[in-house]
Amino acid sequence: MDAGDDNFTVSGHALDNVVVMGKVVQYTEQSTNIKIILDDGTGKVETMFWLESDAADEGGQVEDPHGPNSRAEWREGKYIKIFGHLRAMQGKRHIVAFTIKPVTDMNELTFHMLDTIFTHLQLTGAGQGAVQMTPGQKRVMGCLLYTSPSPRDQRGSRMPSW
Repeated sequence: MDAGDDNFTVSGHALDNVVVMGKVVQYTEQSTNIKIILDDGTGKVETMFWLESDAADEGGQVEDPHGPNSRAEWREGKYIKIFGHLRAMQGKRHIVAFTIKPVTDMNELTFHMLDTIFTHLQLTGAGQGAVQMTPGQKRVMGCLLYTSPSPRDQRGSRMPSW
């Protein structure tokens, strides 16, 4: 990723808003903000989430989606999904989060990774490569996911620990 002030590009395409999923490796809560270091498998990124002073509405009937009960799910070792803006300050890149959600099903992580690969291939044109076929051949699209149960699936989970 190339950064110049607040301009970010990936494969020649400008970025502003991002969705990042990963494992929380550091969580620091202060009175005005929460700093989360997230590892998405390609590296670590610092995320800032600013706390609002009046989290509840006037009647106090609606729970804040980012209130203390929700934030308890963001602790170290947990997987979360961050929606935010890319920013740079003093040459350091970070994300300013506007929504953070816990990952409740590891299939979300698998889908996110596949979607990221697909998007990259679409943006770079790498997914549009020429295929040499002889007359009479059919192009078959394969699926990357193995969905049938196997004996290995019954021995134990292959998913990362929660």
